[in-house]
Amino acid sequence: PEPDERCFDEAEAFTRDFLAGGFTADAYDEDDYGRVVAEVLDGEGRSLNVALARSGLADDRYLDPFRDDHPDLADRLDDAFASAKKPACR
Repeated sequence: PEPDERCFDEAEAFTRDFLAGGFTADAYDEDDYGRVVAEVLDGEGRSLNVALARSGLADDRYLDPFRDDHPDLADRLDDAFASAKKPACR
């Protein structure tokens, strides 16, 4: 979520905790604003992208333009979104 959207604080805390042990980023594209598009992995190799989707703290509104760039990740995200929890956010 963006800073002014519901669940931003929860997603930020989730990300901080998930990546507390370090991370790597597998960059695979750039968006229209020049931002790097990447899969972010924690120190154990778990995908932050998938974990955020599964937790319900992310949505798929930006996935389609990059689906063909990283089809394996897109498939894993589709599965995660399909089983996503409904978070209690402010």
